[in-house]
Amino acid sequence: MHHCSTVRQRSQLVSQLLVEGRRHGLVSQLSRDYQVSRQTIYRWRAKVEQAIEEALSPVAAMSQQKVHIQRAVLILFVEAHGSYRGIQTCMKELLGVDISLETIGSIVNEAGAYAQKVLTQQKPTKDCALALDEQYSSKRGEAYLNIVDAHSSVVWATMPPVAVDAESWTLLLW
Repeated sequence: MHHCSTVRQRSQLVSQLLVEGRRHGLVSQLSRDYQVSRQTIYRWRAKVEQAIEEALSPVAAMSQQKVHIQRAVLILFVEAHGSYRGIQTCMKELLGVDISLETIGSIVNEAGAYAQKVLTQQKPTKDCALALDEQYSSKRGEAYLNIVDAHSSVVWATMPPVAVDAESWTLLLW
């Protein structure tokens, strides 16, 4: 008598189903042997069959690779503060992927446009206390201006370094 508590044990059980086909009584026997319900075994088998189909599908593989490349580009851009040429070099050295500067720019621009779209769609569901925040830049008299929800720390609006005066704040608050 076995119990399927690890991924390896589950994969061994399901592989028996896939290899032996539709032998009469096999699911009931495995259910008793592994102390798992028949419904669970059928569910596991369906997941495995779907995963095999997805893994062997060329369209899915290409789509998955595209997602990995986009993610790698954005991680290098945001976390490593990489230049486009630096990202291009890292992608070649680390992943063996030749990627053009145009493609890198396109990935970054698409992500930026999506982030701006999401930011404009965020609206507070109820009244909230706002904090006006100035983060001074390296240029004298200029700062990043931010409007922040005082309780949740959600940034509702931000402005790149501008002169710290009433006019800049008015523009941001509009």
